[in-house]
Amino acid sequence: YLALGDVRNAEDQQTEAEERLINSAQSQNSLLKAKVNSLKARIQLENGNDNSALNQLEQILENKRSRLPSNHPSLGGTTNDIGTVHEKLGNYTKALEFFEKALSIVEKSLPSNHLDLVDYYINVGRTLDKLGQYERALDNFRLALKILEQDERENTDRIEVVNTYISETTKKLHQ
Repeated sequence: YLALGDVRNAEDQQTEAEERLINSAQSQNSLLKAKVNSLKARIQLENGNDNSALNQLEQILENKRSRLPSNHPSLGGTTNDIGTVHEKLGNYTKALEFFEKALSIVEKSLPSNHLDLVDYYINVGRTLDKLGQYERALDNFRLALKILEQDERENTDRIEVVNTYISETTKKLHQ
């Protein structure tokens, strides 16, 4: 529902998931709790509760750090989500720090052609672009594009988005 922009239904589903979790045999599963709470934080972010979302995500990350290996992709995902909040708040240097940390984590834990890496490279590239570091931004966009082009699934829309980033950043580089 969040991907479709339907925050209200996403919120309803998150609440239902939270209630089911509380009443299930999995109620003590810390990673499952973290997943439900991450969704809650993303909804808070969509509703403009940026500081609440940031606090929630920081708590989730600390919880995961105490339970997971340092290169677990779930740590990368939460670190990336924190970067997203900082980006939304206009803290681009801080956002870049979290996006690069997230990318570093998932590069160690996922195959180099994993589609999830595309989003991490795009986030780093987009933030570098905002900071005026166009060459580095282009490098990240090109890495994302390479993964998409090598994947056998239909990625036309995503390829188009990355090509747009490349085109716009290249224009800025040559101004």
